[in-house]
Amino acid sequence: MEREARERLGMRLTSVNWLESVDRYLDHLVETVPSEHRRTSRTRLLAALVTTTPADAGHLSQLLEQFEATNLTELPTSQRPHPRLGRPSVSGR
Repeated sequence: MEREARERLGMRLTSVNWLESVDRYLDHLVETVPSEHRRTSRTRLLAALVTTTPADAGHLSQLLEQFEATNLTELPTSQRPHPRLGRPSVSGR
């Protein structure tokens, strides 16, 4: 999406740097979405996760503690090649 169009829609382009295993796990999560949401993208899933997380210090602290205790090399991964960024994942293709 062009910059002007994003700005008109109030959208912001965000860059995230994280381990490849976390990125592959995001793909796995997108592929796990039920069929009625089959056009869910990585962007849409991340936005859903962010907007449904309560702004509660205790809850956020627990999330960070769980993350720090997670073995990031053992996350489940997608069986498909990495999809193009911003493209919806379509089941059955």
